[in-house]
Amino acid sequence: MFKKFKVKTSDEKEVVFEINEKKSEIKSTVVQDIKKEHDFSFFLLLCLVFFLPIFFIPLPEFSFLFSKGIVVSLITTFLFILWVIARLKDGEFTASQNPIIILGISIPVVYLFSSLFSGSISASLIGLGFEVGTFSSVFTLFILMFLVSSILNTKRKVYYLFATFFVSFFVVAIFQILRLIPGISFIANISTNPTSNLIGGWNELGIFCGLISISSLFVIEFVNLSKVLKIFIFIAFFVSLFFVALTNLTILWVVLGIFSFITSAFIISNNKFQKDQKGFMGKKFPVISILVLVMSFTFVLGANNVGAKLPSLFKITDTEVRPSLIGTMSVAKGTLTSKYALLGAGPNKFLSQWLLHKPLEINNTAFANVDFVIGFSFISSALITVGILGFILWIAFLGALFYLGFKSAFASSENYLLTLSFFATLFLWIFSIVYVPSNVLMTLTFVFTGALIALLIQNGVLKTKKITFLNNQRFDFIVTIVLIFLILASLVGAYTISQKFMASVYSNRGLGGSSLEEAEKNIVKAIQLSENADYYKFLSKINELKLNTPEEGLTDEETKQQFQAILNNIIQSAEKATEIDKNNYSNWVFLGDVYEAMALSGVEGAYDGAISSYKKAVGLNPRNPSLIFKLGALEYNNKNLDEAVATLEKAVILQSNYSDARYYLGLAYYNLGRTEDARIQFETVSLLNPDNKDIKDLIKSLGQESNPTPAPTTTEEEGVEN
Repeated sequence: MFKKFKVKTSDEKEVVFEINEKKSEIKSTVVQDIKKEHDFSFFLLLCLVFFLPIFFIPLPEFSFLFSKGIVVSLITTFLFILWVIARLKDGEFTASQNPIIILGISIPVVYLFSSLFSGSISASLIGLGFEVGTFSSVFTLFILMFLVSSILNTKRKVYYLFATFFVSFFVVAIFQILRLIPGISFIANISTNPTSNLIGGWNELGIFCGLISISSLFVIEFVNLSKVLKIFIFIAFFVSLFFVALTNLTILWVVLGIFSFITSAFIISNNKFQKDQKGFMGKKFPVISILVLVMSFTFVLGANNVGAKLPSLFKITDTEVRPSLIGTMSVAKGTLTSKYALLGAGPNKFLSQWLLHKPLEINNTAFANVDFVIGFSFISSALITVGILGFILWIAFLGALFYLGFKSAFASSENYLLTLSFFATLFLWIFSIVYVPSNVLMTLTFVFTGALIALLIQNGVLKTKKITFLNNQRFDFIVTIVLIFLILASLVGAYTISQKFMASVYSNRGLGGSSLEEAEKNIVKAIQLSENADYYKFLSKINELKLNTPEEGLTDEETKQQFQAILNNIIQSAEKATEIDKNNYSNWVFLGDVYEAMALSGVEGAYDGAISSYKKAVGLNPRNPSLIFKLGALEYNNKNLDEAVATLEKAVILQSNYSDARYYLGLAYYNLGRTEDARIQFETVSLLNPDNKDIKDLIKSLGQESNPTPAPTTTEEEGVEN
């Protein structure tokens, strides 16, 4: 059509003018459509920031964490689809060769490959649907980060992002203050405990409020505000500081102290900021920063005295247990000397390595049988889940982000939003290094990281370039196919997560069902939506209860047939759980328990099935003394005395104060004619249980004709059976 422009006639000139005008109108329409989509994307982002901390469904069947996770997944998917549609319309996208961007793309790729080689692909790729360590969650968060950096293309939008976050905090604060007032029991179906909150764990509420404290502190010290906004910020500062004191998390006070020290030093070293049009104001002395520094110093040194007074006043008690850094590194050492060194055991697979390599000293504590699903912190656990490669990429990403942010934040006093975004981002990432945030804090971490990247782009610190694909038909075709595929993949991902969410709802309804029929109906629906090992184990338990409550009015033959049918369902459901996740030891323990119960009823071959299942469980969890004891006790009851001795001796080695294991070991010794060895075990049991007269009588009876008989001697020191 361009050849017509060469013919210089008045008619053709008129035609050319009309064509150009039409193209201009089309281009203008496309730009307006993209602008509307961009504004709507910004609105969705603000909705995410506002509703994420406060959103929950006040019904018992809706999982608290899953409800928040589904909000993040669906909004991110919608934002991504809008972004792809905009790219299809304008035919261009922004790219960068900055290490932050390259590393941000590389980390999810490593998570993907680690998942594929983990041996439990489903658990690593998606898990239950709300864990922060799966590939799907990490991929979603990085996509969200990139989308935020694209949506926040002006400083004004970043300002509104922070304003929305502060408003959301006030809703959280009002909710929590009301929870502290005696006699107010609204939303009691969630929990009447004053530590229950909208963010997640009690410590996470403290970290959330700590972020508000840091942000408020920066604004108070550096930004020139109107009187109304200043009052608003001061209220946020003191309320958030109150909740920081109420949670009394030592590491939080340490981080607050470091930030307030840096702020004080920065202000004092510059003596006085010059007021300028960009919003910074002059300061003579950092009064508020010094106040926070003194408070932090006081609460850290007096954690058990000063720090404990406020929680005690409101009757706040909260205990949170996680592996120490030393324990996590011990597990990492075992993982890195195995075949999982490069890519790790797989996302969401920390537990499998913990069971294999946990420190043996833990077996003599109250946490001998606690299954930790993540280590000391999110980042330190990555060394185990995604290996050396994934861990190095995380360190490189954070290093590049901190370096670029620090260099830019303190380079000029003109961009207070850049410095504020850097402080917020740095604060949140620190707690990914020293703590295990749930999906609320992790989502906020990536949102503020995206805001920081957006400001770095706007200030020219992070260089980008636009790539256009409309001018090249072949390139345009390929990119269009890829973008359409991404839309479809996003929809499939959102659908999968939604199915898992609804499956969780049906499962919880089943747990709260008023009858076995109702429970079975709901759990079957859950299985139809998303096959899960736990759902099959639940179904097996339901059938076990049905076995114990047979229908009335049946003939003997019908009762026998019903018994056999239910028995088959019990075993099949338990076996299905092991098929779904064969690397989860608890599935094999459950199957072993089923077979053991069948053995007590005289079912042929049940003992062999139980022993085989327990052995597989022990292979996956070889440092669990109570699990080894289960196997040893079963061998003893099955008259396999030599096997029982060998197994029970392992349990005693793993946990020296395990009374039940020593008791059964003594019985096995006695039945093998090793009376003195049996006496040693029984005497040790007596020392561990000085008030147990039966043990003392048993020791006296050794050598007489009467044989000792099994009598559990469970104590507080022993492990809890799984």
